[in-house]
Amino acid sequence: MNKKIISLLVLVCMVFSSFAAFAEVSDNANVELPDSDNLKFAKTLGLLDESLIGTDTFTRAQLARLVSSIMFYHSGVETEYMPYVPTDVDSDLAPYVSAAISAGILNGNGDGTFSPNAELTYIQLVKTFVVLLGRKAEAESKGGYPAGYYATATGMGLTKLAPPDMNYKVTVAGVADMLRLAVSVDMAELSYDQKLEILDENYLSYYCSIYYVKGMVDGVCGVSLNGSVSDGKISIDKTEYSAPESVLIDSSSLGLNVEAFYTKDGSKRKILYMESCGNKVVTIEPEDLASVSPDNITYISNDKEVKLKITTDTILIYNNEVLTSYNPSLITPFIIKSQDGYVELVDNNDDLKYDIIKVRAYDSYVVDSVERGVIYNKYHGDTVIDTKNLDDVSVVNAIDQPISPDIITSGDVLSVMRDTNGNITKIIVTIEKYTGTLNSIQNENGKPYIIEVDSNKFKISSGFGKSPNTDDLKLGEEITVYFNHEGRVCEVESDAADSYRIGYLIDAGSEGIMDETYRMKLLGSDGKISIYDLTDKVEVEVASKPEGKKKADEAIAIAGTSNGRVKRQPILYRLNADKQIKWVRYSGDSTDTTVDGFFRLPDVSKNTSYYLRSDSFGGQLLMSSSSVMFRVPAESERDDDTAYGKHTNIGDSTNFDLFTGYGVKANSPMMRIMVFEMSQSDYSAPDDGENIFVIKSVTNVFNDDYDKVVKLTGVTQSGEATANLLPEIAAGLKPGDIIQMGPEVEGCVRQINKVFTESTRKMGQKYDGTAYTNPTNRMFYTSNRFVYGKAYWADNDAFTLKVLNETTNEYETELSYITAKYKLIVVDTTGREIDVYSTTKSNILSEIEYGDKATNLFVHSHNSTPRAIVIYK
Repeated sequence: MNKKIISLLVLVCMVFSSFAAFAEVSDNANVELPDSDNLKFAKTLGLLDESLIGTDTFTRAQLARLVSSIMFYHSGVETEYMPYVPTDVDSDLAPYVSAAISAGILNGNGDGTFSPNAELTYIQLVKTFVVLLGRKAEAESKGGYPAGYYATATGMGLTKLAPPDMNYKVTVAGVADMLRLAVSVDMAELSYDQKLEILDENYLSYYCSIYYVKGMVDGVCGVSLNGSVSDGKISIDKTEYSAPESVLIDSSSLGLNVEAFYTKDGSKRKILYMESCGNKVVTIEPEDLASVSPDNITYISNDKEVKLKITTDTILIYNNEVLTSYNPSLITPFIIKSQDGYVELVDNNDDLKYDIIKVRAYDSYVVDSVERGVIYNKYHGDTVIDTKNLDDVSVVNAIDQPISPDIITSGDVLSVMRDTNGNITKIIVTIEKYTGTLNSIQNENGKPYIIEVDSNKFKISSGFGKSPNTDDLKLGEEITVYFNHEGRVCEVESDAADSYRIGYLIDAGSEGIMDETYRMKLLGSDGKISIYDLTDKVEVEVASKPEGKKKADEAIAIAGTSNGRVKRQPILYRLNADKQIKWVRYSGDSTDTTVDGFFRLPDVSKNTSYYLRSDSFGGQLLMSSSSVMFRVPAESERDDDTAYGKHTNIGDSTNFDLFTGYGVKANSPMMRIMVFEMSQSDYSAPDDGENIFVIKSVTNVFNDDYDKVVKLTGVTQSGEATANLLPEIAAGLKPGDIIQMGPEVEGCVRQINKVFTESTRKMGQKYDGTAYTNPTNRMFYTSNRFVYGKAYWADNDAFTLKVLNETTNEYETELSYITAKYKLIVVDTTGREIDVYSTTKSNILSEIEYGDKATNLFVHSHNSTPRAIVIYK
């Protein structure tokens, strides 16, 4: 049982996030990702160009355009009067740079140049916004650049999303984050007597005449909580606003407090962007709803009853119908009618009493056919929907965009909502379904709750029990499950025969002498090994081309041989009603990707965030960071069934460099199974995502089998730890050294990366023999960065490193960090023995004050996230 407390999406829900906001120096190929919420905010208001990609770095030229577009939001930048143009700025960029410099927001380099193509750093972005907001004098009074500006920005709340290194390169998404944070900061100006005067407006109203309002949405789309609201308008605290067509307005915002950004022309107001704020929303799923009374709604959370207080003033919205009086019986359709949906309670004034109750209750149907405008249900024949009566009904897709009823077709899933009189108020149309092997159905409180298909667990909807197909389900059979718009299984159908299956052919052959039976041994998409008999005559296809019916032995022979055994490979197959293989398709190394069928996928590695080996095989599972990858052993170990298993370190190892697979749907990124051959040494390689291990002691011991191993104790980001290593890979390790380790195999680590050697104070080697260099940069297969140097500048909150670059043999002093964000580990070499321990307070002495006694620091970050600082005393 669970409870969900959320801030609902209102038009565009803003979530503070530093995802993809900063970038280290990298050879990463650019991967286009969906815009973050803050980037949508910046683009919607016209502050950033729509064509910008969030993961791209931001240049000084783009910063000049941004600053100028804010200052001259309505009038535009003058192109004739340009008092100062740097020598390295072209004519197209000149007006923006000149305007920003003339206004005192940006500076040149002091030599007549501007470096327009230089990538913007975080501290440069901070300084720009401090000046833009009128706080330059305050920053200079605190010490100037960089510390004074950073301290001023922190006081204004602008550094909430600061990276661990103040000199990280800022991406487009990072600039959008800063634009959103700056909305909460009041502008300032110096008065005639040079005193700082705080203004009662932010930079949007000051420069751009964009205003905002905070209040409750009391009307939208013609539905109002009090009074009335025009169609196509939204009302906030009884004031109507219009919105451009690009902004989606729907009834889910009713009753919520929002912050809206708008422009005004006289009495007319137009919303540009809107987000929820200050709402406590509790969503109760049907299975969690316990009881309803005039005073309370009770639900189950973590096996405990929780009561939510409601009052006589509580407003009930039932399927978008605002009711004049609160009726508790309307909140139990899930119990009485086994309908799908949920109950949502909103406390929008933080008084612990819920002001709005929203009930979404609907029946789920799978469309069988549509004839002359009438929709027929596939499994509930007594229910039909006449689309001619849907003139005033909102027919929408999964994201609430209106669609025409004419596009509804067989196989679609309908979520049909009705008002208290039984009239249809909304139909949500989706098309999601999944086909695979039924592994289990879990019950809770006497009802089906979880269905497992191909090792994927899906929640079951309340209306699932009304399906006529649930009684005949058998474990191990091929089934198709349909999902309603909430992603819950609402319908199921089973047809074990004639359904496609995907498998990896492990072996094939015959059993018996007089009466031979031919069989295939397969690794399935659930990661399990199955053995199936072949029918006497098997239909065979190669690369989607029919070869006709073949005898079972001939069908196997087409698979080819390797070292006298059937060649292992991906196949597509069908079973008959007796679970015998009656049809098989081999890939035949087909390169045709234009038609559905079994074909070789093109190289899709450049469009994903991870890289796999070339001997892979695929079916139908969405490729993502949570994908499961199945491995097969080397040819010499092909008969070891225990070696066929799962491996989930996708993209975190240098071993995986390319991806080539097979699919059954043209031009599709959907994969069900990925299989590749892999050696034991590969499998034991260190995971680049693991914490560093700072060695505290090295001891020779015997394990339980009386084999000599080396026991290491040390400190990681998670605390003290121990590990046993093979003696040959632990040779030369000493206290103070830093390593990364692969997983234990039979109780012993067999691969390590020697990251840093204390005795030489140099970077070490990876398990493949290649060396780290100081400072390390992220590469396409790893997100770690290691840096070693002396503290050049430090205070209680941050420090800057002076780093000797081992490649150029020159010092760098641009690496700055926020101390509090790191796990601090001390390596104390001042005594007779080296001591290693964790500490909560840093003792970082800067070179400015202590010269040669400045602290030596090893800094580890992962995906721009702080990991650990090792202080070498």
